[in-house]
Formats: sequence, structure tokens, C-alpha cells
Amino acid sequence: MTMNYSKLDDKELLPLIYKEDENAFGEIYNRYWKRIYATALNYLQSSQAAEDIVQDVFLKIWTNKDKLLQIREFKPYLLVTARNLVISSLRNKVFHLYLNSEEQVEEEALLPEMQLSYKEAVNLLHNAIAMLPPQQQRAYLLSRNEGMRYEQIAGEMGISPLTVRTHISKALSFIRQYLVDNAVHPVILIVGLVLKINKFFLD
Repeated sequence: MTMNYSKLDDKELLPLIYKEDENAFGEIYNRYWKRIYATALNYLQSSQAAEDIVQDVFLKIWTNKDKLLQIREFKPYLLVTARNLVISSLRNKVFHLYLNSEEQVEEEALLPEMQLSYKEAVNLLHNAIAMLPPQQQRAYLLSRNEGMRYEQIAGEMGISPLTVRTHISKALSFIRQYLVDNAVHPVILIVGLVLKINKFFLD
């Protein structure tokens, strides 16, 4: 009897992908590629770059299929993988544009400054997170670091999904304003984009 893969949920498909079942892998691909592509396209503004992100995401899933059985929630795992690739692509793009701008100085002199500024930007982000009220901070970190959705965070914190959404929205607004007020370099834009991409992928 032919297996109907479309009727299997993600947890049932993952062991099959682990066993190199290409039909199961194809079903997972068909379920998620459009969302990943649309989000990547929205931020990268390039159909080719978005297609590359989709290809890289699913290549990672296939090449790391030995880890699939350890994943409790596949969708957040997949979207975090996609988010990280989009952020990496944007970071490379920002560095490339900056290094090739009309205001460019000698690359050897500029690069150390850029590296320092990026570290400062990351430190600013950490400072902003540390300044959040406890509930906002916890909700934000569960979303960003654990890849949890609002409903999951709500269960973890014992509050409603709407309250989670409010906490994260306020946290993002505070962090963005803090970064704007303390910006030290154009590379800081990367951090702002990271915040937006986190929310878009995991919302």
C-alpha cells in the first residue's frame, strides 16, 4: 500500500527523513518552502537570493538529518535555521555595501573599526535586553533564543498569548529605540534587522 505522506504530521515525517526517505523530505519541503521564500524575499529583495536561502535551509535539513530525531518542535527549528541564514546574508550585504560606498577609506584602515563597532552594537543589544522588565525580557528571550511561538511562551509563563504578544512588541520597541539612541556605526542596522526578522519568522 502506497503511503500518503500528506496525511503525516511533521513528527511522523522526521524519522522517515532520517532513514533517507526522499518522499518524506519532499513533503516537508512542500509544506514550508513558500513561507521561507516569501520572508527571505521580503528582506533580501532578490528572488535569486531568496531561492538560495530556501535551497540552503533544506540542504542543512538533509545533511543534518541524523539530528532530526532530537528535535521536539520541527517548525520553529526550521524557521530559526532560515532566520539565521537570512541574517547572515544581510550582514554580508551590509558589509559589502559599506566597504564599496563612495565614502570608503582604505579597507585595511576601515575594517578594524567596523569590527569594533559591530561588537559595540552587540553589546548595546545585550544592554537593552538586560534593561527590559522581567516579563518582557523572559518573553523576548524565549522567542529569540528558544524559537518558541507565542502559544508555547504563554504556556511556559502562565499568561495569555495576547499578553505574550504585548510583552514582545514592547520589548522590540524599547530595544529598537535604545539602539537608535546609542548608534555608533551603520553596521548597527544589522541588529535592527535581526529584531525584525526574529519577529517575522517566529510570529
